[in-house]
This record gives sequence, structure tokens and C-alpha cells, in this order.
Amino acid sequence: MVSLCFYRFVSIIPYISTILAVQVHPVKRTVISPANCTSEYSWMDDGRGDSPCLTVAYVEAACSGSNNYDQPILQNGYSYSLPNSSTANACYCSWSSYNLMMACTICQNNNNSAIWEWPQWANGCTANSSWTQEYFPSGYVLGGNASIPYWAITNPTAWTSATFNIMQANATYQASMLVCFRFFITDVNLPQMLPT
Repeated sequence: MVSLCFYRFVSIIPYISTILAVQVHPVKRTVISPANCTSEYSWMDDGRGDSPCLTVAYVEAACSGSNNYDQPILQNGYSYSLPNSSTANACYCSWSSYNLMMACTICQNNNNSAIWEWPQWANGCTANSSWTQEYFPSGYVLGGNASIPYWAITNPTAWTSATFNIMQANATYQASMLVCFRFFITDVNLPQMLPT
């Protein structure tokens, strides 16, 4: 059903105010993440079943100068790095990068690891403040057929205290699944398929 939902969402993209640009990348990328999420966070996975850790690796790889990207395991008590003058780019500073990176922190169950506030994250993106205004930068494409989960495109200023919030992300996920279910029922005319 997730795949159906994704295709239904894609079919309505022309009707929403989001414009997606596509760029062809003829070179194969090696994108990995040895970080593992616990099963209780499987709802965070993208349409292919990739964890937020692997999905954020695809987000970061889209802007990297190389064809490789490795999202590392987060050691207990450590946090993923904030963007800075040497790492900030349109992908790293995007909403999806922030949301997926914070989700990757939480889903590994590293209780002593920090969740950065969005203003702290955005502060490292001063080279181009427009980078912090999009869920994913125009002109780039995710490799490997990866997709950004709906909850991860949320503007981080919408989270309570402008900090990634697992409960709000899950509520967004649940609401998106309800919308997809409604599309499914409408498109396959489920009431007519049920026996009377």
C-alpha cells in the first residue's frame, strides 16, 4: 500500500505548489548506512523500506561532489554534526536532511545523543539562507530510487520548539497514511468490491 500511496502522491504533485526538478546522474552512487534503527521505528522508513539513516545518506549524496556517501553509526553520547562552513550545502541544510538526521539519531536508541534544534542547524547554513527554505533542493535528484517520507518534508519550524518531535512526526505519518487510504478507496471503488 505504501507504493500505491507514493504513486498516488506523485500523481497529484502537479496540483500542489511544490515544483520538483529532475537531473540525470549517469554515474552510479554507492550510498550506505551501517546505522540500524530499532523495529519500533519502522514507520519512519521510506517507500522502499529504507531507514531514515539510509534515506538521509541519499539526501546528502545528492549534493556531494563524489558518488559515495556513508551515514555512520551514531555512538552513544555523540550527535551528528551540525552544518558548518565546510559541510553546508543545499542538501545538508534542507528540511529533509534535518528531519531525517534527527530521526536517525532517535531510531538508533542512543539515549544520550542530542537532538539539535532547527535554529542551531540553520545557523550553519549562513552561506546561502535559501538552502533552509526547502524540503529538498531544486535541481537535484535522489539516487537509487530513494524517496523522502512525507513526515520528513515538514518545515522544522512547525515542530514544537522548532525541534524535531517524534510524536508530531508519527502523527504526520499517520495522517498521510489515512489520506493514502482514502485515495485507495476512491480509486479502486472499494465499496463496490465488497460482497453484499
